[in-house]
Amino acid sequence: MADTTNKEKTLEEQVASTILQASTIGKAITINGEEYEITDPTPATLMMVSAEVSKMPKVSRNSENILFEVLRTAKDTVPIIGKIAAILLLGAKRISQHREITVEETRRRWSWRKFRFVKETTITSKGWELEYLAHRITTDLNISTISDFINKRLGEMQVGDFFGLTTSLSAVNILKQTKEVEETAHGE
Repeated sequence: MADTTNKEKTLEEQVASTILQASTIGKAITINGEEYEITDPTPATLMMVSAEVSKMPKVSRNSENILFEVLRTAKDTVPIIGKIAAILLLGAKRISQHREITVEETRRRWSWRKFRFVKETTITSKGWELEYLAHRITTDLNISTISDFINKRLGEMQVGDFFGLTTSLSAVNILKQTKEVEETAHGE
């Protein structure tokens, strides 16, 4: 009977580990072979996304020629969309750390001295992680993947909770202003 208890615990542990692994699925995204951990949503991240959305140009939803409208605005919207996706991926806390990255490129070249191909590593550039990741997202991922990722992350941002909080605080603010106005009107 002791053997059965040990087997049950083992099964319980297996089920628990399976559930824990399932809950972490989707917590990372791979872009061109590099894996980036997706951070939890914070109000600061939502604020950064909001700031980028405000920079987007006006896009006419009722345009007669959708292709023309997309081509007209793509040069201005694509970098912003890449930055929004990068912000949603990295999170405000990591972005505020201003991480600088070094991009190294490895390529093969022919060496006449060794009479064979040799690997050569060169540092191509240094830059901020946010800008680099935004560029990688727009150049390495297809449009549907970017759209799915942004929509999924915005769904996880708890926007409804944030909206409820802000509207309830705005209602308190309106009541405070009304109370102050009434006091000054009666005080005169």
